[in-house]
Amino acid sequence: MINYRPLINLIWNSLNGIILALLSFLFTPLYSKLIGVENYAIINVWMITIVIVGLFDLGINLTLNNSLSLNESSGIKERIFLKLQSKIISRSLYIGFISLIFLIILYTINVFNLDFFKLYSLIAVSAIFQFLYQFYFNAYLGLQEHKRVNLYNINFNILKFLTGYVILFYSNSLLYFFIAQTLISIIQFAFLRLKAYKKIFIRNIDYKNVNVELPKLTNYTKQLTILSLSSIILAHIDRIWVYSTGDMYYYGNYAIAFIGASLIQLIIQPFYKTFFSKYSELFNSNNKKFSLIFISSTSMCTALLTVICINLVVYSTPLLNIWLGELYSIEIDKNFKLLTVGITTCGFFWLPAAFMQAQKLPKFHNKMIILAIVLSLLLLSLDKLNIINFSPTIVWLIHGLTLIVFESYYLYKKFIGSKIYKIFLDGLLYPFFISFTIIYLLNNFSSYNLISFLLSCIFSLSIVFTYYYKKNIIKHAFS
Repeated sequence: MINYRPLINLIWNSLNGIILALLSFLFTPLYSKLIGVENYAIINVWMITIVIVGLFDLGINLTLNNSLSLNESSGIKERIFLKLQSKIISRSLYIGFISLIFLIILYTINVFNLDFFKLYSLIAVSAIFQFLYQFYFNAYLGLQEHKRVNLYNINFNILKFLTGYVILFYSNSLLYFFIAQTLISIIQFAFLRLKAYKKIFIRNIDYKNVNVELPKLTNYTKQLTILSLSSIILAHIDRIWVYSTGDMYYYGNYAIAFIGASLIQLIIQPFYKTFFSKYSELFNSNNKKFSLIFISSTSMCTALLTVICINLVVYSTPLLNIWLGELYSIEIDKNFKLLTVGITTCGFFWLPAAFMQAQKLPKFHNKMIILAIVLSLLLLSLDKLNIINFSPTIVWLIHGLTLIVFESYYLYKKFIGSKIYKIFLDGLLYPFFISFTIIYLLNNFSSYNLISFLLSCIFSLSIVFTYYYKKNIIKHAFS
């Protein structure tokens, strides 16, 4: 029998990601045309900073999500919430100073300018409140309130993009743009904090004297800290490397290609958010059911990634021309293709990572990320020394290959044994073959264009998921 709650959660997490991606796709060329590619690069630095400030999370958000999912007693949930909140709120006191210093150093490597000091100060403040907002967002996910929190997020994201466009259209001022974004971030944080308190604190408890120890979470939180730090570093090495060149036009073009390729995140993140909570619920229960749900959900996620990746790479030129118009360049197209393949290969292992994290065993995945960071820095250093040329996209390709080679073997050895072949057969090889067959047949009758892209995706996914339906893979994933 299908359990509709994770399916509904997946739909809402997907809708949130889809709308955010659509907003990014729509406003990236609009912003770039209003203020130029170089100034758009500064807006992209702001987006990166919001993620980098998340380094200070140190594993608390995933710990919160996991703990609230595991504990049914509201009293326990409330105490866990307060204990972790006290850590994350107190940490924000020094986040501002450190993030601001980081941003100033980052820019003053090349030149110091008072106007940019103002901009980067606002960027830092905005990032802090976005960081605090994420804590309450994860509280809602842990409580299985996916619909509610995603609706809040969608509305605030629409407000941010529209406000930013109106300000840039009438004033062309990045200073006013970042003032508005900072104010919205503060309001967003305050709103969700108030809602979270009303949702979680439903009983008469003396919250001022809450004293709950979390000894079982200590090592787990440390491992998630390593995961958080290393993941954020790895995910931004390429753009920080490009930024260090000082060529803001080159950085702007690379950032545009990255935003296009991040369409893949529309698939990865909803699956991760939905099934991390589900895996956490099932841990210590029915091991056979736990394994079956993992294999089925991972096969579905991998299949979606495979089909979309192949079609994005094949149809990149017409799609980018439609999206960017006069901003299109061959360099953007090339980086878009490489980034799409790299991010997709990494995405294959997000659910295996969630599977291990839910069991409080994220250590091996952490090692793989650190290995990818070391290899990426080594290869980029060789490029810097003009020994051999490497595109910054090599970071994603190296990480994806590392996971395919080593983490596949680890899953085979430690968790699901020979059953891993089902993920590769049903999730990768079968969708890969179907996609290329559909693309080949379609392009015997039409040219490479948007209509062909849409038809190829629809036909490929329809065939794959009909197969999944008959094999009960969908039923098992949402059981």
